[in-house]
Amino acid sequence: MIRNSRRVVALAVAGAVAIAPVISGCGAGEEPQTSAPTQLTEGVNASVPKNRPAAAQIDIRNLFVLGPKPGQTLAQGGAAPLYATIINQVKGRPDKLVSVSSPAFSQVKLQGGGVVIPAAAPTGEGSAVKLIGQTIAPAASPSASPTGKKAKKSPGATGSPSATPNATGTPVTPSPTGAGAANGNPSAQSSNTAPPEGAGVPSPATGTGPLVVLAGATQQFVGGEQIMVTLQFEQAGSVQVQVPVIPQQGEYETYPAAPGTETTPSASASPSPNVSGGSGTGAATPTPAGSATP
Repeated sequence: MIRNSRRVVALAVAGAVAIAPVISGCGAGEEPQTSAPTQLTEGVNASVPKNRPAAAQIDIRNLFVLGPKPGQTLAQGGAAPLYATIINQVKGRPDKLVSVSSPAFSQVKLQGGGVVIPAAAPTGEGSAVKLIGQTIAPAASPSASPTGKKAKKSPGATGSPSATPNATGTPVTPSPTGAGAANGNPSAQSSNTAPPEGAGVPSPATGTGPLVVLAGATQQFVGGEQIMVTLQFEQAGSVQVQVPVIPQQGEYETYPAAPGTETTPSASASPSPNVSGGSGTGAATPTPAGSATP
């Protein structure tokens, strides 16, 4: 009897151990932490000097190149921005990002010739600067005539209309013609009136954009690639980092693309139907089976 009781207890313990993982998995809910979706690509971190992370002078956080949108391709020769947060850990000594280079791009444009990173606070708190800020677009050439020059009169125009006598000999003043002649509007301006001073001269446009742009891509990019980038600082030195090219989607969709960037649909995108414009109906023109498309 005692021997049978011991066997029942042993079987009960073994059964409890066997179902323990099942109970633990159910306790994690319908979406346990291990099955939650993860971000496939993200920016990388680095420090300068690279071999002394505990005594870093510059910390680089979330460094990445912004690629094209899903289904798009950044063509060869295109441009892509470089984003990161750069932190100066040295008290009393500002630094500056003076150059960026990569074998995947032929040139790099730095807004203002470089990015200044202020010194760390006296308390030791690092000074952080993001590679995104106010950018200035090239000013358009003014279309107005230079100030101080008088506007030219139209050919044949005279200062005042001459009186022409009628058959009775009474001088007759000709009626005004052209814009503003209707209803005798005296306030209508002539076409040869000079514009007010400063009119037609646009001010330089400003906006938020990348401070570092990699230009002249040596290959096509669709996102997910890795490229080598070298960052040179005025005080801390240089560092080489393997940087991901992240597609412009999700949380990265809010980052501005490089100014004037042109992307093309990738090869997997389906072509749009051929629409005939001859009839003006907008209907697609069917192609006979077996015949070549003209």
